[in-house]
Amino acid sequence: MAGELGYRFMFPQKGEDNVLTKPNFIFEPKIDGVRVFVQKENNSISLINRKGEDITNKYPELRNVWKNILTDSCVLDAELTVLNRKGFPDMELLQQREQQDKRIEATPAPAVLFVFDIVDIDGIDLTGVPLDRRKAKLKKIIRESFNFKMLLFSESGTELYKRITELGIKGIIAKDVRSKYDPSHSFFWLKIEPGNYSDSFIIGYIKDKEIDSLLLVLANYKNDKIVYTGTSKLPQSMSKSFEKLVKKLKTKESVLNEDEEKRAIEGSKLIDMLSKPEKKQKKQVQQQATLKPESPKKKTRKRKIKPTWLKPELVAEINRPSMKFMRLRFDKKHQACILEY
Repeated sequence: MAGELGYRFMFPQKGEDNVLTKPNFIFEPKIDGVRVFVQKENNSISLINRKGEDITNKYPELRNVWKNILTDSCVLDAELTVLNRKGFPDMELLQQREQQDKRIEATPAPAVLFVFDIVDIDGIDLTGVPLDRRKAKLKKIIRESFNFKMLLFSESGTELYKRITELGIKGIIAKDVRSKYDPSHSFFWLKIEPGNYSDSFIIGYIKDKEIDSLLLVLANYKNDKIVYTGTSKLPQSMSKSFEKLVKKLKTKESVLNEDEEKRAIEGSKLIDMLSKPEKKQKKQVQQQATLKPESPKKKTRKRKIKPTWLKPELVAEINRPSMKFMRLRFDKKHQACILEY
């Protein structure tokens, strides 16, 4: 467990692009992955995620990376991800691996660890040591392989940001080289992203024959209260697996108060209404292609939109304000989904 390690993760605050030209900062690409502590003890490693869960058995292909760490014991900070054929982090492939409960010895989507920090070496706490010295120490003990790599950084934020934007990578992290490893959302680490990504927890979903895929009902904490924060369309390819995943999370009552529940239902109605013109247009194109006349309109009863409510356990990453679903976050607790605005 992460608590047993005695360390907590350091996280970045949201930053502006003016930090790209500041002195004393280095810049790293923001990897789409699962944040983990890599704990080495002699001839074994453990992978501990943000929830304090040991996920080592999900990634058996990483069990021998202890050979690439040239010290007896340490705790490293890393991003675990899955690369696609082009060599880029792939959220969909990662999603598939995250949902696996059993060990899989052979997989078409092997995981890779990108290591970027060290917080302990041979029992010596390094959290009070400046970042540049931690980086130097890390470099000395890492021997890279195809699935165990040092995360590269640049001293030119502008150039790196331009490059990652061209490649479609999510963003960059700016880090003050003088910073200590502070277990909080520190202003010494800043994330700069082309999109506005944030996490919400899923409190329900809507399924309807007229909707191509499920609509997720989302919420966040604000001033210690749960508030409705929007609806996002789940990719159709994930619908069946999602319903299976949340089967035990269903509940008769929502976690929202009466006013917030009304907002959630009204918001869902709006999304449903906006999706209809596109469906109608698609139907007309199909009728024209087959030269079939449009069937007479039938009287239909007004549909009642009611979500299937869920216990607040699953977290989703959303690109706002488009509300595009990005991925499920199995490594994050719903209590950490706090509004940043």
